[in-house]
Amino acid sequence: MISASEINSYCYCAHQWYYRRAYGSAYINRLRRTGVAHNAGIAHNAGIAHNAGKAHNSNSNYIKGSSFHEKFSRRYYAKKVFKTAAVLLIFASIIFFVWRFF
Repeated sequence: MISASEINSYCYCAHQWYYRRAYGSAYINRLRRTGVAHNAGIAHNAGIAHNAGKAHNSNSNYIKGSSFHEKFSRRYYAKKVFKTAAVLLIFASIIFFVWRFF
């Protein structure tokens, strides 16, 4: 039975959902700890078709997905830090002007 959280996971990233379903979280986490260069084997073992003439490690869906999620996470946290800093700056400015003029 597929749960609502699995549907949400599939909508977020179909590749991530597939690999977690096919291999399990423990296996994926072990691959993540060993490094991206060794993760090319997972796509080969899953029988995923690759473009002819390209190496597995440069065309692996798993590697592409990992790269995408790393970039996404960095951008997300950068935006979060920027928004927090902007709110704090605005709040500090309001406090300063209220304290200065009243």
